[in-house]
Amino acid sequence: MQTRTIRDTAVRIAAGILAALFMTWVAYRFHFNLSSATSIHLFLVTAIALRWGFLEASIVSLLSVACLDYFFTQPLFAFYMTDSHDWLALITFESVALLVSRLSNQVSRHARDSEMHRSHLQKLYELSQNVLLLDRHEPVDQQLAILIQTTLQAREWPYGTLMTST
Repeated sequence: MQTRTIRDTAVRIAAGILAALFMTWVAYRFHFNLSSATSIHLFLVTAIALRWGFLEASIVSLLSVACLDYFFTQPLFAFYMTDSHDWLALITFESVALLVSRLSNQVSRHARDSEMHRSHLQKLYELSQNVLLLDRHEPVDQQLAILIQTTLQAREWPYGTLMTST
């Protein structure tokens, strides 16, 4: 399981790097100015942070800043940040990656929690509907125990109590 996650992360990072390099090539080929090139790179970093998370977005944002510095700022074709605005771009890219990935994680967690809550409510509703259909001529406690076991997917503990498996 861990190897699969590392491999998936490596593939996502490689895809993000290729996308950043492709966007840089397009921007350079069509003579984008620094502002336009920055915008498309910021869009890429935002999309990666939303879809994949902070690690992937952070690596792509560092590459994007390097590409922007190398191809679009003076002196051209050199990795040298003479202007404080270049450092501001790096901080902005990293901040966007962190903020968007954090918001995306919160939304995903909220969606999972909502789905689990909905599932629990559905099971309780089914249980309440089935309680109304119990046979009054048979012992209710045994019927209720079986109903709870089947509806809530509960199993018995060795001590005779029920435990839900959620």
